[in-house]
Amino acid sequence: MKFTPQEEKMDYIRFGSTGLKVSRICLGCMSFGRPTEDRPWVLNEEQSRPFLRRASEESQDRTD
Repeated sequence: MKFTPQEEKMDYIRFGSTGLKVSRICLGCMSFGRPTEDRPWVLNEEQSRPFLRRASEESQDRTD
């Protein structure tokens, strides 16, 4: 789904001096992956999909 500038849901900023525009918000993905004994709080692929889907729907274009 494409939005016109007036309909955009996300704020964008310039990425340094590159001229690129990126979303102001970045989705941290450290808690996505494969749970281990040391990191039982990690969400597996199926559990993390709703977060990634929502970020995409809101025009967020960066993950960390």
